[in-house]
Amino acid sequence: MTADPKILAILRIGILDSPIRGTIYLVDYNGKKAGLCCCRGDKSPVFQAQDETQAYHDCRDWFMNNYDGFVQVAKLEGQEEVEEIKKFQSLKSTFTAS
Repeated sequence: MTADPKILAILRIGILDSPIRGTIYLVDYNGKKAGLCCCRGDKSPVFQAQDETQAYHDCRDWFMNNYDGFVQVAKLEGQEEVEEIKKFQSLKSTFTAS
């Protein structure tokens, strides 16, 4: 039986001077780190890595390959994080399916 992915961090990624924003979910899943980026209804593949830094870089690279411009990233906290945790509930199956 596999465990549910545990959220390590939720990051907002966006293009400077643009309304394009995405969300990076970094999780601990079955003892490994993984990342998923969602933007404008699109989802990246689930990037599995040995550490969360590599999972983050894989997600950021996916975002930058799909959207052109200078990227800005910030960790979500407070109410913004609470709202994204709710959204993450519907994304859990993305991790368990891989």
